[in-house]
Amino acid sequence: VTLELFQKAFIAALFGFVDVKTGLRKYRETLFLVARKNGKSTMLAAIALYCMIADDEPGAEIYSTATKRDQARLLFDEAQRMVKQSPALSKYIRKRKTDLYFDAGMSKFQPLGRNSDTLDGLNASLVIMDELHGVRDRNLYEVMKQSQSARRQPLLIMITTAGTVRECIFDDIYSYA
Repeated sequence: VTLELFQKAFIAALFGFVDVKTGLRKYRETLFLVARKNGKSTMLAAIALYCMIADDEPGAEIYSTATKRDQARLLFDEAQRMVKQSPALSKYIRKRKTDLYFDAGMSKFQPLGRNSDTLDGLNASLVIMDELHGVRDRNLYEVMKQSQSARRQPLLIMITTAGTVRECIFDDIYSYA
């Protein structure tokens, strides 16, 4: 994968700022707003795999979420293709029925749908929320954010295009950003 300058800048800002005293990531939540067909799924799949195996988070739980499970699966499928194409990754990461699993770190990566009523009990270290503009209420966001409360340096990445849905969580997050 050859990254574009804007992707390099995003990754550098996300992982490059650390607390001097603790060595932990400074930023824990980010909004990545980019037009369609700019490689956001590929870049985020690579970040998910990195966080799964090299983020120094014991028993990392990586989740891709979206308004529909099929949408959340797109990012997961991209990560799975990366593993298949890489002898180094496929040596350590295996596909199970519903997730990718990294034995050495007891870490997993799994796609989830929007049904936040069944998402309680997760212990997410990284959540990638795809197509934020389509999320109509705050419940999915709140449930996934709360699932990170016990992690040392959790990361919530919200990715989206501008979309057409207004007066939803996208507007709140965009205003805050």
